[in-house]
Amino acid sequence: MLGIYIRDIAKNSRVVLLSPSRLSSKNTLKHLNDVSRETFQFYIPQSFDLSVSLQDIRETNYIIVDEAASINREILEKISQFHNAKIIFSTTIDGYEGTGQSYRLSYLNQQADNIIRLTEPKRFSPNDLLYRLSQQLCQPINNEKIHVTDGVSLFSSKIMQEKGLLLPTFSLLQAAHYRTTPNDFANFYDDNTEFITCIKDKKLIGATHLLKETLSEVQETPTLITDIINGKRRVKNAMTQQALLNAYGGDNEIDKIATTNILRISRIATDSDYRRQGVATEMINHLTDMAIGQKIDFISTSFSGKPETLQFWLSQSSMPVRIGVNKNKWHNEFALLMLKPLSVNGKAIIKPLQQYFIQHYRYYQQSYRYQDRALSKIIERNIQVDNLTLFSNTDSLINAIDSVVFHHRDIHWILPMVDSWVKVNRKVLSNDIDNVLETLLTGEFLDKKNKSNAVNTLLLFKNYIYNAGLLR
Repeated sequence: MLGIYIRDIAKNSRVVLLSPSRLSSKNTLKHLNDVSRETFQFYIPQSFDLSVSLQDIRETNYIIVDEAASINREILEKISQFHNAKIIFSTTIDGYEGTGQSYRLSYLNQQADNIIRLTEPKRFSPNDLLYRLSQQLCQPINNEKIHVTDGVSLFSSKIMQEKGLLLPTFSLLQAAHYRTTPNDFANFYDDNTEFITCIKDKKLIGATHLLKETLSEVQETPTLITDIINGKRRVKNAMTQQALLNAYGGDNEIDKIATTNILRISRIATDSDYRRQGVATEMINHLTDMAIGQKIDFISTSFSGKPETLQFWLSQSSMPVRIGVNKNKWHNEFALLMLKPLSVNGKAIIKPLQQYFIQHYRYYQQSYRYQDRALSKIIERNIQVDNLTLFSNTDSLINAIDSVVFHHRDIHWILPMVDSWVKVNRKVLSNDIDNVLETLLTGEFLDKKNKSNAVNTLLLFKNYIYNAGLLR
């Protein structure tokens, strides 16, 4: 349909078509083989340089984006700035090709002036059983009466099945979270899964999907922590522990996170008619009381860093302990991981985790401010960014360098550690190595090319430490 439309308007107008790949737009392009290239141009956005092609865009009447839900939101926002042209975003939102949830939730509702929805299937008969199944999984409707007592409750997966709550819960979470897919519905049946539900007037108005996380293998496998730090191992049902070990591991205090019991909030949602009425807070309070009784060390949560979402979790006594170094492709936001310590052990471990978070954030502070000023303001307002004990352990530094140079750890996680070590030990460094490190320690995020150069500099720095006798 899109190809036929472009073919028609390209007779009298200049049209630019953008798509993630030629394969993605195969059905569109097959209608455009003989359309004049004077009036029609095709680009792949990842290689589409707005500055180079600015003149072409200014002279264009239509900018059309095919499969827009698959394109980085930052690129979509840049495209939207060309007000001289009519801009059309075309995409699959739901169905067997993928839900396109992020596009629907975080972009379509905010940006589009006019929306045309195709509701009649063109590839299936409306009564096709496969089509109906895909719609039930991708567009479930939460309108059933719940035969459960009103209030907030904790249920196991088995009890949720018995009470008929799994599909309404999936419907509620799918409507609120762009990453909720039919695969998540399958995961609802796992043994390590629990749920908090909030029911009012026989309707499900709030739901929380919980996962129990533990590194049970750590006692039996002495090398497990090192393998996780180096990016060589990933263990199921321990996302929080592994994310923190890979970022800050190698410090004995940080490595204690491997022995903790964590309840991770995989998804939490409130019905749109009941938001800002304390439903989410009520569920979290219930979860906290239950988790303390089960001797859980932390409640964890991770999310794309919208300022309002960060503010909410801060109000729930959760603390940020990790922030990503690459923006989320769909939301164009940094991922945040937060912990709410519950046990004595958890409250002890949270202190060094916060120190490493502060060290990391402060090193990249200007980059975070430049890319997301609103989020940075909240972090800096709620956390004492300057309250930092500088890292200076040389043995741990050497291990961290090795984890990057010889293994698979992202260099971004150890550069703040290198920077702190240099500040403590600058007096014993030669001018030559100090100058080399100055080109490395810029406080900026590295692209692929600069990462390779930075790894070579780290190896040079490590050899200098050995040759200068600084290892102690």
